[in-house]
Amino acid sequence: MNNFQNVTSRLHHKLWFFLILVFPIVISAQTATAVNDTLVYTSSGVDKEPVYPSGIKSFYQYVSDNFNLPTAKEFTGGKVFTSFVIEKDGTITDVKALRDMGFGTGAEAVRVLKTSPVWIPGEVNGAKVRVRYNLPLTLQPPPPAVSEPAITTTDKIEVQPSFNGGIPAFYKFISSNFRVPEEEGLNGKIIVSFVVGIDGTLTDIRVLKALGFGTADEIVRVLKLSPKWIPAMQDGKPIPCTFVLPVVINTGQTEFEFHHSDKNPSDPFPFTDHPSIYTLRH
Repeated sequence: MNNFQNVTSRLHHKLWFFLILVFPIVISAQTATAVNDTLVYTSSGVDKEPVYPSGIKSFYQYVSDNFNLPTAKEFTGGKVFTSFVIEKDGTITDVKALRDMGFGTGAEAVRVLKTSPVWIPGEVNGAKVRVRYNLPLTLQPPPPAVSEPAITTTDKIEVQPSFNGGIPAFYKFISSNFRVPEEEGLNGKIIVSFVVGIDGTLTDIRVLKALGFGTADEIVRVLKLSPKWIPAMQDGKPIPCTFVLPVVINTGQTEFEFHHSDKNPSDPFPFTDHPSIYTLRH
């Protein structure tokens, strides 16, 4: 019996000794977990690196869309080296510009990165962790603005814009597409203006005078369908030119008529007073 008690006593001592040794280790491990909760890892120290949801190219595109480049003529481009922490919830904090080329590019990079959408955070042993991320941003100056040629009127150009086949052919195009309103006794003139661009397309279509009954919307619709014109020329180069055109509507007849009369070519609006009028009739 005494032997049994002695053995039991020795076991109790060993057990207490074991608990005394292990308990601080458990406490130490729990403390280490709490410390690691705020630890910032590097990208090489994690199992899964943080990623932008749609890929790094999309993130660069986000930066490009939101970055205000310097306007100074002296700005020739360069790189901004940035660093930031991707938190466990994917937000970006502690944004720093480690190096920039001046012109406020460092501060602008910080501003843009602070407004970033959330990322997918990094992981260690299946747990989300904070990760320090370094990212270089390459900046290029905006391309020089290409000035559009000034829009002029037909009286100030060497070669006026023209439709393939001439004005009669253009009026025939209009007559083939224009839906004349079903309004008895509708007679009058629509006057429109448009710009013949350097590629021959018609833009900036405006109705200067309309007859009502949807005729303004209809003539704009038809002109938008127009084939390309031959652009105006000045000094051997195509230029945009404003063109004014009248269209006469007469619902009292059933045929189409084309009337032509001459007009002083120096008139800035050479087609305002019936020089070439295609009368649209039912």
